Amino acid sequence: MSRIRAWGIAILAAVWVLPAAAGVVPEGSEPATLMGLADRVAALRLGSPAGVIGSRLTPEEIARDRVAGAAAVYPGTVHVRRGRETIVVDEDSGLVLAVFRREEKADRAVMREMVGRLMTRFGEPTTTAHDKLIYWAYGPDGLLDQDAWRSAQEGSGLEILATVKFSTALPLETASGDSLAPARGPVYYIITSDPLLQAYLKGAGFTPEP
Repeated sequence: MSRIRAWGIAILAAVWVLPAAAGVVPEGSEPATLMGLADRVAALRLGSPAGVIGSRLTPEEIARDRVAGAAAVYPGTVHVRRGRETIVVDEDSGLVLAVFRREEKADRAVMREMVGRLMTRFGEPTTTAHDKLIYWAYGPDGLLDQDAWRSAQEGSGLEILATVKFSTALPLETASGDSLAPARGPVYYIITSDPLLQAYLKGAGFTPEP
């Protein structure tokens, strides 16, 4: 298994255990249903100059930036690399399913740079956890605050349409003189839509392991 495929599987697998209430996935997997959901996700404009989830890349864009030799995370998908970010794309339709960046041996300077870029791009996060997770949750109308997110956890019926998750093996806050804090470690973020990913995988006949 290639390293980039292993990273992709690990990062996309994290989506299934995020502390968020996923939106309702429509019955059936007709292309119109999937693409209608993709349009709703794309309207949130979540991503980066590298790509926006729910949008489409052209065949020319995929051919130009495709990661040569990278095995598909899921059947039918390819990796497209733009700058330091990797885009997971359906090869046939060009549908952008995820945008992620992973730094395997990041130091605190790299971690701060990544957090700073995300904060500039997405604003104040919805919530943080365990000094190692920053999380932005989006409903159909945009970014959710912590109260709305908690309400969704309690079964309010509020749809969480897309998420941005930043995870770090380094503590976000380090006390002065803390000699036990690691100097380097894996750091990543992923921008994706759980409802869209579920609908896509259902249409492809793929069921992720629990």
